[in-house]
Amino acid sequence: MVHLFDIQKRLNLYFNSFTREDLIKVLWVFRVKNTLYYRRRVNLFMILFTILLLILLLLIVVGVVLFSVFGAGVIIVFGDVIVCAIIIIWIMKKLIFKKR
Repeated sequence: MVHLFDIQKRLNLYFNSFTREDLIKVLWVFRVKNTLYYRRRVNLFMILFTILLLILLLLIVVGVVLFSVFGAGVIIVFGDVIVCAIIIIWIMKKLIFKKR
């Protein structure tokens, strides 16, 4: 039969600062993390995280599509105004730099 003290002595050969309290903590954490409640909570977190990532991806795709459609619509509707403004700015630059 192996006692806890023997396990501690064997572990101390490998880890000099390993105490009995550390071993108890490790065993307690292992016991808690293997409970069904902990595993369900982790699985629920992963499911919610995946859903949030899918919603974010969907919003990005919808945003890009809407920006493309409405951006193209604005250019088509106001294209002549944009070209006119560019021509006026070009003429003003020519006149200003010609005088200097």
